[in-house]
Amino acid sequence: MSGDLPTSVPSLSEAIAACSGVVDVEAKDLPHEPGFDPHRLTAVDAARVLVELDEADRCWISSFHPDALAAIRSNVEAVRTGLLMLHIADARAEVAAAVASCHVALHPHDPLVTAELVDLAHGVGLDVYAWTVDDPDRVGELATFGVDGIISDDPAAVRAALDRPDA
Repeated sequence: MSGDLPTSVPSLSEAIAACSGVVDVEAKDLPHEPGFDPHRLTAVDAARVLVELDEADRCWISSFHPDALAAIRSNVEAVRTGLLMLHIADARAEVAAAVASCHVALHPHDPLVTAELVDLAHGVGLDVYAWTVDDPDRVGELATFGVDGIISDDPAAVRAALDRPDA
């Protein structure tokens, strides 16, 4: 937990306080990752922190691992969840599964995002947040698709691309 981290690493509450706007907290919880938590306690604890901070309205937790998200959904209902996606075999099936799991968003890898996927997701009330997008031209294209947000390593470049007159 946070007591095990170097002092240079902020706690979740400190990181959230430093951010403005919407915040995506990724629960890195796959079996091959360091610190894998098969009981999903860390993901659930992170969700509880968001509720305690009264930040559940502007934050969500995303993960590639459906079990981590299911643990959050069953323990901390007030926190919104988004399914990170590296592959899409069948867009309709993926969207239906996200709805059935009570997620509020899909977080597909940038190359997977199409206008059709965004339309399918929006048609059932899911938001779409593409990741990781740093190319200004792609930002503009995703904006024309109607994505709800962009996860980026360079938020200033994304903002600049969206503020361009031709965007």
